[in-house]
Amino acid sequence: MLLVEEASQRPFHGAIATLGRMDIHFSRVEVEQAAHRFGAKLIDCETRLNEDPQLAARGWISDSTFFQLLGFQEIIRIDASNYEGVDEILDLNTAETPPGLRQRFDVVLDFGTLEHVFHVPHCLAHIARMAKPGGRIVQLTPSSNCVDHGFYGVSPTLFVDYYGQAGFELQKLYLCRLPRTGIERKPWRIHDYLNRPTPCWSDLGRLDGSIYFSYVVARHPGDIRPETIPQQSAYLKKWGVAGNQPEQIQGEPAGSKAGRLLAVTARWPMLNRLARLLIVSWRTLRNRIEDRGIAAAAGPCLGRY
Repeated sequence: MLLVEEASQRPFHGAIATLGRMDIHFSRVEVEQAAHRFGAKLIDCETRLNEDPQLAARGWISDSTFFQLLGFQEIIRIDASNYEGVDEILDLNTAETPPGLRQRFDVVLDFGTLEHVFHVPHCLAHIARMAKPGGRIVQLTPSSNCVDHGFYGVSPTLFVDYYGQAGFELQKLYLCRLPRTGIERKPWRIHDYLNRPTPCWSDLGRLDGSIYFSYVVARHPGDIRPETIPQQSAYLKKWGVAGNQPEQIQGEPAGSKAGRLLAVTARWPMLNRLARLLIVSWRTLRNRIEDRGIAAAAGPCLGRY
């Protein structure tokens, strides 16, 4: 759905590199229905079923058919192993991108590889180098509640800060709230992270108990810095306010309600301890209530895809 939406807004063409080989969990009819919903134009091509016999038995199409429908003429699959029958072997932990892959692709697609690569900076640099000027990078990466799925779950700020400081144009950044079961087929709830309220959550970035993925679309403007080592933007803002030094916060802010209550009770130790207990108890209760709807902090909901 996310790729069909993207195709409706900026039609695909040319060459696509996929990191790993994608399993498509939809039939051609379902892709056509999604295209109708978003107003995307599909390109007619031969229908080939998925290489996996179990998926083919359900009428689900191959990755080649899916990408051809979206408008791509060349499909190159890249992986560290050939166990799925790929076109290029590349360990993304290595530092150097092969010359034949540099600035070659109109789209570089990572729908579940970054989190499995130990050396994330090298992986991001490879992805950046493989995109053509004017091309796009499209990624979908776990952000929370994916324990042991890969090495990492990454926050949306990784994409904001890496692509922003590397010179890319960040076109989309969604937080995708996955259903608890049937994540391949059931609708996902999509939130627009770039247009979220500020501040939208505590320093710990707490969401509810669902699985969340980050989805990003970044455009290569022609002049980029793939080897960029970004600083987290939240701290860049703090350092700019405080003479380029990290802001130090000790205890409760003096002007807050909790800070004023602790200041008033400071002369009476037992009363002060009671005040701290009340503050903690109130926050615990408030957090439990907020858990029911805290996903809204991810940004405005764009609907179910």
